[in-house]
Amino acid sequence: MSGLPDNAMTAFGNGKFMKVIYWPFAKPDGSVGIQSRVFLWNGALAIALDEKTHEVYVVRQTRESPKGQIVTIELPGGGVDPGDNPRQTAINELFEEAGVSAAKDGKVVQLYGDDGIHPIDGLAFTDQHAFLFLSGKSLMEPTGDENTEVATIPLSELIAMDNHNEFRDPLSPYALRRAQDWLRENRPDLLT
Repeated sequence: MSGLPDNAMTAFGNGKFMKVIYWPFAKPDGSVGIQSRVFLWNGALAIALDEKTHEVYVVRQTRESPKGQIVTIELPGGGVDPGDNPRQTAINELFEEAGVSAAKDGKVVQLYGDDGIHPIDGLAFTDQHAFLFLSGKSLMEPTGDENTEVATIPLSELIAMDNHNEFRDPLSPYALRRAQDWLRENRPDLLT
């Protein structure tokens, strides 16, 4: 990983998914401190609006937590493998996780990613991408092996859920708010 000091060490690594790197440094008073950074697998999210209702396709997923099983509401998405295209990753994940196809003639908006703006810059390093697909169509049941249920929910309801801290990840609400801003400015007729 470029840009790290020569004395940087891995405190924890989980393959390609996450690494925690740390290194000692000298403080101005001469004492020793520790700096650390988290490196996360690059990812891509898909916000797809149903072609008829304009509601957002989401995945309800049962996940393990320290307190037992929890049900999360997530946007379809996944890791971008080295050399893969983030937009194609979002399209693939939308189909695999939700059984939804982004209409070939539908507009696609990149909400963030290639412009250097990342939602968790600073102590966590990652290249995250989010795409808004203005027209999606449910074609089949999800193909993934995860325990999921697909639903459509109005964007306004998803934003209200975020206002009540009902999301378990920081990226989905950030992407949803970016989508809401874009739709308000460019396609208010699609807001739900």
